Amino acid sequence: MKYILLFIFSLLLCPAVVDAQASKNHAKIGFITGWGGQLYPFIDVNYEHQVVFAQLQYFHSLVERKNMSIELLWQPQYNFTRYKLFDNRPDRTFGTEAGLNIGFLLAYRTKEDRLKAYILPSIGPHYISGGPKRQSPGFLFSDNILFGLQIKLAEAYWLDLRPGLRHISSAGLTKRNGGINHAILTAGFIWMVKKG
Repeated sequence: MKYILLFIFSLLLCPAVVDAQASKNHAKIGFITGWGGQLYPFIDVNYEHQVVFAQLQYFHSLVERKNMSIELLWQPQYNFTRYKLFDNRPDRTFGTEAGLNIGFLLAYRTKEDRLKAYILPSIGPHYISGGPKRQSPGFLFSDNILFGLQIKLAEAYWLDLRPGLRHISSAGLTKRNGGINHAILTAGFIWMVKKG
């Protein structure tokens, strides 16, 4: 129940209405989904934890230049997990996590604005219902470093492809804080929000 409340609170924090007088720059919204897990040889660990992402996205343009841009990203999410509580047992269980990540998308784009390559560092509060014995469930933080491509499909629509790495842990707030690491593969769609 707590993670559902956290997810609802995260959605309220996400700016749903764009102030037309705040900036002449654009904003974008979207949805992205994908998978995270111990993708060998990138994450070679002795525990098992997999996650399926369901993430909303809100991009607000901060800087626009000829071939580069910087955007603020708000990303409320509700994810589904599958893990082994004990490493030496075959049984697996299911859980959920909810949270909000905030990051900066630093992008380089082509002159025709058909393709955008970017790096996206982000961080945010999360709540997990359970995980491997190495990490206490409850409140924690999600740190991400992602690399992506946005491919323009139509005037206001893009395909977003995004691999990367994620670490979740409680920053030492709980006794069991070994952290959980994932290699991530996600994809989704983005569309422009008209301002004014």
